[in-house]
Amino acid sequence: MQFLKSFDSEKIGYQIINQPQNSNNNIVVIPGFGGDINFLNRFLDELKTLNPRANLYFFSPRGHAFSSNNFPEGFDLENVYAQDFLAFIKYLNLKKFSVIGHSFGGFVIQNYLNLPNSIQPAQFFLICSAPRIGGIPFLKKTFYNLLARRSGDRKPFAYQTPRFYEKFEKSWDIDLMRWFHDTVVMGGIINWILHFLSLSPWHNHNLTTLNQETGYYLYGEKDIIITKSQQLNLLKKLPKINGLEINSGHLAPITNPEETAQLISLHINKL
Repeated sequence: MQFLKSFDSEKIGYQIINQPQNSNNNIVVIPGFGGDINFLNRFLDELKTLNPRANLYFFSPRGHAFSSNNFPEGFDLENVYAQDFLAFIKYLNLKKFSVIGHSFGGFVIQNYLNLPNSIQPAQFFLICSAPRIGGIPFLKKTFYNLLARRSGDRKPFAYQTPRFYEKFEKSWDIDLMRWFHDTVVMGGIINWILHFLSLSPWHNHNLTTLNQETGYYLYGEKDIIITKSQQLNLLKKLPKINGLEINSGHLAPITNPEETAQLISLHINKL
């Protein structure tokens, strides 16, 4: 893992997966919440195989893996993630790039797209990602404080999650365990409660920043966390976004990495 300094001098991690000589084709991958690079090894390997002439990077958001857990007091946390990603783009001097974000990683991308004076990606790919939470202050605070921000005496979430997988892979059927993680642990019930109360991000989203012809939305045919019907309803409001269905649940890059990488690679521009 390599590091750069954020706009507020915090440590932000990234990893170079592939870097061929004289390549102007840049692809950046942002994981879902709690995602460690080890989760996405097969997905990243497949992307590298299918795009051998591309520079391929893994970006670790604040509060994940080895990146800093510290957030500036009183700062809008959506903007923090956008500024961190901008610092990464400028640090590597990426003039043209495509970015792929799974779940929480899609939040990061959407926040970045909404950032004034940002270097806009040539293409973006959202995988099973809900809209930004900008319209719900209390939900936004709860989401980032409980899920992304960790207290000073605790390690980032991503340190704990691989051990969860490792423990259960030894004694449980991996497909059954991942199905349980997809449908229950990641908050499908909470999502339905919020949706019923009209507090879900699906009811409070500024859609304009997403309505670009360079955007692709991969929705999981079996996703229960962010259901297929919810995602299709969003796509109806975004006529310029390209919708792509994938035979997977919410954790598409983890449970179905080859098909996910192949579908993206079919549509990614060779810059």
